[in-house]
Amino acid sequence: MRKLYDAIDVFILKHGKAKTFWILFALYMILSTISINIDDFFQKRFDINGHSFHYVSRVGETWLFEDDNKKPLELKVEGRITDALIVEEMSVLYDGHLYERKASYASMQYSYFRDGEVIATSDFIDVIVQSGNVVLEESPQFYEKTLFQKLHALAGYIASGQNFYYRLLSGFLGILGLLSIVYATFFWELKYGLYVDNGEPSRFYISTSYFMGLLIMLMGLLFPCIAGGIGF
Repeated sequence: MRKLYDAIDVFILKHGKAKTFWILFALYMILSTISINIDDFFQKRFDINGHSFHYVSRVGETWLFEDDNKKPLELKVEGRITDALIVEEMSVLYDGHLYERKASYASMQYSYFRDGEVIATSDFIDVIVQSGNVVLEESPQFYEKTLFQKLHALAGYIASGQNFYYRLLSGFLGILGLLSIVYATFFWELKYGLYVDNGEPSRFYISTSYFMGLLIMLMGLLFPCIAGGIGF
């Protein structure tokens, strides 16, 4: 680490603080964009019954996906898609079959259809009571239920604009980390300058500031992937 800190010192002395900040910020944003795009790539895919699907485009409330053989899957949503548990109606056209999920608020259940025929129902929330405590219990899975759960989660992710907020947070952490590195002496003067005459921060303080700055930047780069569930 000492060699890295010395290299940072040399770079700052050679290019100046302002230029160093913008050079490193540009490099950081390139890495951040790569990290976020990797997360976005996996977030916009799902697997079911041995088939992989990926998001293609959206027109209004119609969402288009494709499997690995370029076979289209079309999702239509009645109403606004969100991360909320209950959505009115969703339908999927894939491989010549029409799958539908309709919500009934009277019975608090979803009804699942295949080519117009009811094949199953499930509660909005699977609840049982154990020793006086309410416990969530997942009901048995079947193809149509799993398909709509995955599509609902994926469409909710896209509609929420989560990717945009990841970029904002990553950029903010990058700026914070770089300020801690490039302007370590400035922050020391802000904190202690009024208490010390002709003082300078110790090497330990500078090294600690570098370490914290690098740690914050690393958090900014990895946060989208960790939050997205890839598990870097």
